[in-house]
Amino acid sequence: MSLPYVLLSLGAKQLRVLQNILQMKEGSKDRNQLALAIAERLLTKEGFLLVWNSLSSLVQRVYMAALFEIQADGYTMAIPAVRLLPTLLEYFPEDRATLQNALEQLVGVGMLSRAETWYVGEAYSLPEEMKEMVVPHIVELLMDETPRVANDTAVVGEINILERYGRMFIRDIARFTIYLTKYPLPLTKASIPYKRELPKLKSYLRTMQIEGIKGTGSWEAVPFGVVASIFVLEDMGVIDRSSDTVRLHGKALHRFLMMSDEALREQLMASLPRLVGGLHPHVMAVLSVWLRQLPQGEWLSLDRAIGGLLILQPMEHPPSWSNSLDHFIRIASACGLIEIGRHVEYGFLVRIPKWSESVSEEFFVQPNLDILVPEEAPTCVHFLVGELAELKRADEMSAYHLTRDSVLLLCDRGWQMEDIERALTTFSATAPAKSVIRSVEDWVAAYDRAVLWDVLLLRFASADLFHAFVTDQRTKHCIVQRIAQEAVIVLRAQEAQVRQVLSELGAPPPQQVRMAPGEENYVHAKQSRTGSLLRKGTKEDQVALGVLTSPQIMEIVQKTLRA
Repeated sequence: MSLPYVLLSLGAKQLRVLQNILQMKEGSKDRNQLALAIAERLLTKEGFLLVWNSLSSLVQRVYMAALFEIQADGYTMAIPAVRLLPTLLEYFPEDRATLQNALEQLVGVGMLSRAETWYVGEAYSLPEEMKEMVVPHIVELLMDETPRVANDTAVVGEINILERYGRMFIRDIARFTIYLTKYPLPLTKASIPYKRELPKLKSYLRTMQIEGIKGTGSWEAVPFGVVASIFVLEDMGVIDRSSDTVRLHGKALHRFLMMSDEALREQLMASLPRLVGGLHPHVMAVLSVWLRQLPQGEWLSLDRAIGGLLILQPMEHPPSWSNSLDHFIRIASACGLIEIGRHVEYGFLVRIPKWSESVSEEFFVQPNLDILVPEEAPTCVHFLVGELAELKRADEMSAYHLTRDSVLLLCDRGWQMEDIERALTTFSATAPAKSVIRSVEDWVAAYDRAVLWDVLLLRFASADLFHAFVTDQRTKHCIVQRIAQEAVIVLRAQEAQVRQVLSELGAPPPQQVRMAPGEENYVHAKQSRTGSLLRKGTKEDQVALGVLTSPQIMEIVQKTLRA
């Protein structure tokens, strides 16, 4: 419900009181004009603070507790009155009348709205525009209440690290894009990857091994690592799910590969609310903003911060939103945005990790054809190695393996032997062994020994017809190759010209190109497997994607490393 509409539901006396609190001069007596003027004033920082400071400490705490209790269920974002008051009675020692009066005060100054909903009855909610004022203010209060223990050496030494994932997730995202350049990822009608595809991603996404967190709603059966990779890349415009498969966008992928780790961290912060979801949107909004304001490297007690903010009395059961809070912390940890620790006195602690600078921008080519890539190496280096070789193991030191198939795929994408050798020598910490170069040379040399052609084969019933066709001047640019005295290979693009010549020679061909027995099903299956992989969006995106999988990727990597 919009703020002006909420204010219009107040009585004339309540509007005058609110006008005085906001230190507004007496203006129009028209209720509509007055409500709009009050709303405009309340949505300024000065006006909001005037109203906030007019509330008692108890009313402020009741307000924050009520906001934390509000849930989103797909229809509305509110909490039924019949549930809110009993919950507040568990939180605070005050009696029912006092807490009810606090809620009435909040409604009277436009901080809460109260309305009838069709399926829960009377319910409290936050006026739509107020979220932009309330969330930053609560974050400021939360920052003031957040205990910092980083300067206490004795305490820091006693902290038990529970979760520390570092750059694992941002490297998972890079490996996910590598997978998409090589293999299709088909989607269901709900635009969710098929379950049969998930095992193929396990070796690429280390975050799939994290237990206790997963997708929500229709994504519940999908591991968190897959959900998060798709959502974050969608937010950056690198992929979309508008067809029956995940599509890569080359231009956005180019930008992604050039991003620093700190820029990727900022992107994860922006995508975090979407990754978390949850029933308590205001809790998630506050925590998302709070997280972005935390200093790096300092251990902080979130439990004590919220406890100091709300000052709740001891309860038999934790608040309903505590599960959402735990869910937020686990997902932020899985993304590498925070580390989680525990201390005997301070309880659970979190901190924003200080990612060390990339100590290595190179990989290591082993004599056994393995290529080792440190996790702290830049994203573009991981992508380059992923294009050169097949992933063998994703870890803090990921292992890729040069195989015959990976080299032949490079040849398909326009790589020559000198390009592959240049990549292996330019970006490797040590020169590759001669045995490695010889193996690659042998595979490249074998590339053109036998070639499969996807063309039209034209067979003739007689040698006379064969000679008449091949000697016709109009077929000069149609024929690719002759086969003995009975067949020719012709270009698909020249099918219309070929048909015209044959008709004039008295041998009009059937309208349908003949398929080998059983070939129809094979062609259909082949298109379903590879067709969506070939369609990568606009022509510009296809060109950009072709650049990233061609030898030109080396120039992009060098430019990124110099930046």
